[in-house]
Amino acid sequence: MAVGVAARDTFVLNLASVAPLRELEDWFANAAPGESAQYASGIDLPRNEESVRWANRMQSRGLAKLSSKPERHSKERWCWIITKAPLEDALPKQEADTAQRVNPTRSQCEQLLTHLRTCADIGQECPSYRAMASHLDLPENARGRERARYLVQRLEADGAIKVTAGSSKRSLVVMICAPGVAQGQSTKSSISEGCA
Repeated sequence: MAVGVAARDTFVLNLASVAPLRELEDWFANAAPGESAQYASGIDLPRNEESVRWANRMQSRGLAKLSSKPERHSKERWCWIITKAPLEDALPKQEADTAQRVNPTRSQCEQLLTHLRTCADIGQECPSYRAMASHLDLPENARGRERARYLVQRLEADGAIKVTAGSSKRSLVVMICAPGVAQGQSTKSSISEGCA
């Protein structure tokens, strides 16, 4: 006895299409600044496709600008466009790669400097290293206090502040040297529980 399989109608739904990487690279090499090309289209951007990843790298290096717009005859489908940027917008590769990573030390230094500016501006004493750690969402243990101490040293080495050492009974005195709010002003000198 023969067993038969019923035939079924099937269809394929194309959710996205992407320009081949080689064609996209060739276009980019010959395009003038300001020229645009469509590198993908569909309902969702296929972010893992090599052409899409390449377009994102070109944007992160300042070599291109990416944009999107709805397709003319569909409300659900989109076109993703790459536009070649002027050469003066391009970043050196190393600078572009660095710009993609967040520098936590720089960010923490900026946050701490803003806090110290506020303290100097309102005539408040310098916060303890424990309070600085807490302000920066660091642990308030020895490790957090050491990190806060390091950030103060970095700010001083960069010329943003000038520090007069405290003691177990006196807080640090920090003078703001960087241009901006409270420049030339110092935190209040007073007897405190210290900066340790």
